[in-house]
Amino acid sequence: MPPMSRSQRRRQPVRSQQRREASSVGVATERLTVSRPARRMGAEPIDYSQDYAWVRQDLIRILLWGGLLFVGMLAFYFVR
Repeated sequence: MPPMSRSQRRRQPVRSQQRREASSVGVATERLTVSRPARRMGAEPIDYSQDYAWVRQDLIRILLWGGLLFVGMLAFYFVR
């Protein structure tokens, strides 16, 4: 299965116009049946690791700089 693009993953299902009209009229006794696609049981979860690899790199860089600055502040406190 080819990888899905970001726009395809985020696409939301389109709501039925009939359902909106029925709710705006206030018909609560009648239920409109909306066909739903069958859910595949063997579907694999989407792998977001490639999309957010740069976030992991940035967080590691922030962690390293923060740790170095913290150690530097402690060293400065005891040396002065």
